[in-house]
Amino acid sequence: MSWLSVPFVLGSKPELSAQNAQHILDFFHFASPIVLIIFFLAAFTAHSIATASTDTTTTPRKEQTGPGGKPLPSPKKPGKKDVLDFSPARKLLFIWLSVGTAATFVGNAVVVILHALVDRKNHWWCGEAVAIYVVASVFVYTLFLISLIDTKPSPTAAHFSTWLVALILEFVLLGASISLYTTEHREPKAGSPNGGQLQQGVTNWEAIEILIDIFRVIFLLGLALSYCLFITLRAWKQHRGNRKQAGTPGETTSLLNGHAVENGTVQGHNNDDSQDAGWVRPTKVPSKTWWEYIRGYSLFFPYLWPAKSRPLQITVVICFFLVMLARVVNLLVPLQVGRITDILSEGEGQYSGVPWGEICLYILYRLLQGSNGVLGALRSTLWVPVSQYSYQELSTASFEHVHGLSLDFHLGKKTGEVLSALSKGSSINTFLEQVTFSVLPMLIDLGVAIGYFLIFFDAYYALVVAIVTFAYLYLTIRLAQWRAEIRREMVNSSRQEDAVKNDSMMSYETVKYFNAEDYEFNRYRTAVKDYQRAEYKVLISLNIMNVSQNLVFTLGLMVICFIAAYQVTIGQRKVGRFVTLLTYMAQLQGPLNFFGTFYRSIQSAMINSERMLELFKEKPTVVDEPAAQPLPSCQGEIRFNDVKFAYDPRKPALDGINFRCAPGTTTALVGESGGGKSTVFRLLFRFYNLTGGSIQIDSHDVKDITIDSFRRHIGVVPQDTVLFNESLMYNLKYANPSATDEEVFAACRAASIHEKILGFPDGYNARVGERGLKLSGGEKQRVAIARTIIKNPRIILLDEATAALDSETEQHIQTALEKLSQGRTTLVIAHRLSTITTADQILVLHAGQVAESGTHEELLALKGRYASMWRKQIRAQKAAEEAKFHSDRAEQLRKEIQGDESTSQSEDERNTKSHGERREAASGSGDPQDHHIQSTLNGTKRSASPSLETSPKRRKHEEAGTKKSSQEGEYGIVDRQFYPPEMTNERCAQYNANEIERPMETLTKAQETTEHERDSVDVNHAVVHWFKCDLRTYDNKALHLASKLAKSNGVPLICLHIISPQDYKAHMTSPVRVDFLLRTLEVLKEDLAKINIPLYVETVEKRKTIPDRIFELCERWGASHLYCNIEYEVDELRREALMTRKGLEQGIAFNAVHDTCVVAPGELFSGSGTQYAVYSPWYRAWVSHIHQHPHQLDLFDPPSTNPSSSLQEFASIFSRPIPPAPPNKSLTDEEKTRFSSMWPPGEHEAHSRLSKFLQEKAPGYKETRNFPAANSTAVLSVHFAAGTLSARTAVFRARAANSTAKLDGGSEGIKGWISELAWRDFYKHVLVHWPYVCMNKPFKPEYTNIEWDYDEELFSKWRQGRTGYPFIDAAMRQLNHMGYMHNRARMAVASFLAKDLLIDWRRGERYFMEHLIDGDFASNNGGWGFSASTGVDPQPYFRIFNPTLQGERFDAEGEYIRRWVPELKGVRGKAIHDPYERGAEAEARRRGYPRVCVAHKGARDKALARYKEGLKRDTA
Repeated sequence: MSWLSVPFVLGSKPELSAQNAQHILDFFHFASPIVLIIFFLAAFTAHSIATASTDTTTTPRKEQTGPGGKPLPSPKKPGKKDVLDFSPARKLLFIWLSVGTAATFVGNAVVVILHALVDRKNHWWCGEAVAIYVVASVFVYTLFLISLIDTKPSPTAAHFSTWLVALILEFVLLGASISLYTTEHREPKAGSPNGGQLQQGVTNWEAIEILIDIFRVIFLLGLALSYCLFITLRAWKQHRGNRKQAGTPGETTSLLNGHAVENGTVQGHNNDDSQDAGWVRPTKVPSKTWWEYIRGYSLFFPYLWPAKSRPLQITVVICFFLVMLARVVNLLVPLQVGRITDILSEGEGQYSGVPWGEICLYILYRLLQGSNGVLGALRSTLWVPVSQYSYQELSTASFEHVHGLSLDFHLGKKTGEVLSALSKGSSINTFLEQVTFSVLPMLIDLGVAIGYFLIFFDAYYALVVAIVTFAYLYLTIRLAQWRAEIRREMVNSSRQEDAVKNDSMMSYETVKYFNAEDYEFNRYRTAVKDYQRAEYKVLISLNIMNVSQNLVFTLGLMVICFIAAYQVTIGQRKVGRFVTLLTYMAQLQGPLNFFGTFYRSIQSAMINSERMLELFKEKPTVVDEPAAQPLPSCQGEIRFNDVKFAYDPRKPALDGINFRCAPGTTTALVGESGGGKSTVFRLLFRFYNLTGGSIQIDSHDVKDITIDSFRRHIGVVPQDTVLFNESLMYNLKYANPSATDEEVFAACRAASIHEKILGFPDGYNARVGERGLKLSGGEKQRVAIARTIIKNPRIILLDEATAALDSETEQHIQTALEKLSQGRTTLVIAHRLSTITTADQILVLHAGQVAESGTHEELLALKGRYASMWRKQIRAQKAAEEAKFHSDRAEQLRKEIQGDESTSQSEDERNTKSHGERREAASGSGDPQDHHIQSTLNGTKRSASPSLETSPKRRKHEEAGTKKSSQEGEYGIVDRQFYPPEMTNERCAQYNANEIERPMETLTKAQETTEHERDSVDVNHAVVHWFKCDLRTYDNKALHLASKLAKSNGVPLICLHIISPQDYKAHMTSPVRVDFLLRTLEVLKEDLAKINIPLYVETVEKRKTIPDRIFELCERWGASHLYCNIEYEVDELRREALMTRKGLEQGIAFNAVHDTCVVAPGELFSGSGTQYAVYSPWYRAWVSHIHQHPHQLDLFDPPSTNPSSSLQEFASIFSRPIPPAPPNKSLTDEEKTRFSSMWPPGEHEAHSRLSKFLQEKAPGYKETRNFPAANSTAVLSVHFAAGTLSARTAVFRARAANSTAKLDGGSEGIKGWISELAWRDFYKHVLVHWPYVCMNKPFKPEYTNIEWDYDEELFSKWRQGRTGYPFIDAAMRQLNHMGYMHNRARMAVASFLAKDLLIDWRRGERYFMEHLIDGDFASNNGGWGFSASTGVDPQPYFRIFNPTLQGERFDAEGEYIRRWVPELKGVRGKAIHDPYERGAEAEARRRGYPRVCVAHKGARDKALARYKEGLKRDTA
């Protein structure tokens, strides 16, 4: 007998027999965990419902219904009941007591295990009931502990009641245990129902067990008593606090009492800053219980249940039946597998037949099972119309609900947020299907599994399955709750991204007005980054959750497999049962896995639809009164009777306003901003409820009239008309969809817009763009007037309908408004008083009251507010007119002065013009035989100005000119095959004096004089577009016009390109550029072929025969219309002028259009009416011109697709290859490969480079553009030169990427890049106005007299990049290798050649053209003229770049130099810029790098002396 048995033996005889005590113990051991878990879940559920939030309102309200008659809840945010949590110290006490309670069961488990190990010889085992009790209790009490830690507040009444029940159960178990152990009893023995060794009293093991049980009871008692004590103390403190509060009302009253409004606030909800509107993103996870979710989302159930369709209701019942049938099949499948296994395993290897029937039955079950089985597929098919019904009801209801909300909601909303909430909220549509066909079946499957294992196996299996199920579900829920905040953050970030995107798109004009593109781009980029950060957290947490779930289930499966395998080996169960078990467990994993997916899905759906739920709770503030009646007819009488209204109760907007509008009269509302004019309109249109007074229509109070019937009689023409992005006809018929086309046409004629619409390419079917942005302000207003006429209302509201228009457009609109107002009651808000002088009455509003009223004349006579406003406007108008008069007068005087100077010219000077015209025919004509004419003209004695009269000095200059002419031919500056010697300075002066017709003027004259004749040419069988340096399909004006003409006449478009070897030679086109053009033609040919347009490419050897050859091809193809874009070089302009006239002789209309420049040459003039010769004022004029004429940046669409018959008709052209490069412009195979990899061809590559530049490099372009090693430039010059990208497109895209619509504002990088693009336009304008720069003449003719050196050795070193100046050499080697050079380097090497080497800058200009892939004559000539100080707007000649300092400044680290001058790769520091003078001589010598070819200081002094001598002056 143990030492603990004495007290019990000495005690009284127990009342219970050992057998009864054992039965009680067994029963309560089994029942206790089950009772506790069930009771706790029930108590927890009841407590959640009891403490859930309730929807409360401050005042009783009539129940309001939503679309379809469904009830809408109160807009008041749910409020939590006042449930207080325990302090951290007290809560910690509960947690430790709960830990102690759970630990007692762990102690029981340890005792059982140790006892079994010690008495294993006696086969001692505690028995199934005790094992189930201990393990299940550990699980149950662990669950209680977790709920204490997880839930807030805790502990709750649910915990307290559970502890009381547990205390009762443990008292029973303790009493039964003592009764059993203190009497004669047998210890339990494994495998023996009669028990093992007989004991007379309490053993040591049993004493330990009882002691642990006593501790458990103490812990439970401590939990219950602590809860009672703390609750009592809290109640007592609250009671004392309430008494104190009631005794000092003055201290608890708010200092700022709220101002109540009789009809509620204007916004329709209480001004509670703590409550967010329904469309506002939640910033944190709301602490909602599951019951609050269910009750809140019950709002959607009327939309989800098919109440309107009996067949769909029957379908739902059938689907439920199929779901239950599927549950039965899920149970039958593992049973059938086990049955088949048992049959096959019987007979110990003897053949007993194949169980065909059983197998077929199994196959049948599998055919029916699962979502992909027959039952699942049938259920899914039947559910489709139910799902569609739910989606239709919910989506249309939400759309109708938002439209039904009042103006206060829409003024306060963020459109992007509301749209996002509506789109995300649609996920609730899937909620019903998931609950019905996923959650309920899953719970049924789990319950059936536990019951099946309990009945057909034993309690061990049921316990393990139950623990695994609960552990899996809890882990899933817990991890999902942990992930909820992360998930919500991701959803909010996604919504923020959508909201930023939508708000920015909806506010497109505002963004442009405030130059906020950069801000919007950064805002959106930040939103995307925030979303991706949140998404990363979600994905990581998802992986953690999946691994944890799999671990729990795998551990449970392992335990069950061990138990089953043991029972099979000892013969307790058959093999079939083991197979059934494995099959069922594998099948059970499906619902558990789905629960994880479903929980995440339902949580996501609830989060996503949360804001939609709140949106549904928003209620309109302006609704029909219950007794409101429709307005049968309307005469148009309006009365405002002491009307009061306030947006904010503290500041009234209208304060007792009174007026009457007689039917058919016009009433104008004027006054300063904030006087209440717009408020009158809003109240009249029933956007708000009045706070006092009444508004009457034909003696009917508007509150007694239904809103819809009243608004049908009102037409509104707002200041800013918003149109739908549909056709004009759609927008016009929006006012009355039943209107006929004739009624629409009549309304448009009345609004003076009909003829304008007919002039659109698509007429009434033309789309107006987002919010009507494709129409001008005047056009939109006329459309609004026509739409109002179509509506035919009796009352017209004109809300500053002409305020945003110019005076001329305003006059047209006023005429249309007068027609609209005839016979109708009209209310007008106007700031321009001149527009309402004919009104029947004018109301002057001030501070929400009618300060004055009367006609125009009456109000002027009063000499009050109206008269003061009138005088101010008259003075302003007069001041504007006077300023315009003085400006016009000054311009007239300026022209008169210029005219006097012109008439003072000598007769001899005017006669020079005739000679000049003949000279123009020879200069730059491209014909060698005209050389003698030019020589004769060079000897003329006449001059264009007194400064150039014949003199000894002049003869000296002529002799020098003859020498220069010889040098120019000898050194290749001028190609004598095509061009005669350069023109004289006199000739240049004649151009400058406008005495000689410029080639552009010749072309313009030819176009203007033949315009009518060309327009009269009928379109024949085709239209031809001649590609030149415009090798693109997008934004190509001539191509667009040709395509448009071809399409409108139903004929094909043919494209043409001529390869001219002589043009290549005459224009010094580099071989690498020719190669790029040919490769681009290959891409262009493919692009055109995709839309059935043939591209014909032919080589024409003689440039003079190109016009005739093109006309021959046009005749062959039956084309009578030929289009091309103008090129501004002299030869091309003359050729196109010739073709304009010559084409008509052959019945061909030749149309050359401006497209190369953003602003065509001849559009910009200085204040004196002359062409700009300085870039800065020209650029300001260029920017201003585009701002004033925004259509300059309108892009042209690609050509339309040719008829499919073109493929066969022009098959020979489609199959014709692109000719090879002319022999004089061909590359080696190595060069072709190198340049092909460096310079991909085609417009697609151009657009890709442009996009990459604008996204990645443009923001920092200003800071990095001058550093060749930085790779920060766009490198698009090759595409501008080839025409694969238009300058217009580049400016358009750059402006779109900028933070402002102004070209000279916003991002410094983008602004600077646009100004660089403008330089290309500037140089072409210069080329057109001063064409002699195209004839080997400097822009400043006097610079012709500078004496240049023609040192071939120095020129060779410059070309090869061996001058001894590393920065210069790197640049030249880059040019020779890539056919390209950084712009900063171009200026440095050009200045070095002209001023350090004193070599004729035109030799460098030619070398560049013959080697650059982006060679463009105008830009190249302008750049060389700038660097040599001989061109337009150049640097002063005394500004001479120091080549060493250029390298130090723009390649400080030497990266650029090391890349292109490998001899200096090993040189470090500043020595890289001057290795021989800075300590790197040995390295430079060893690697073969040369010394400097000229000393910069000496060369600079020499250059200054030459310039001064040539110019005969000391200034630039």
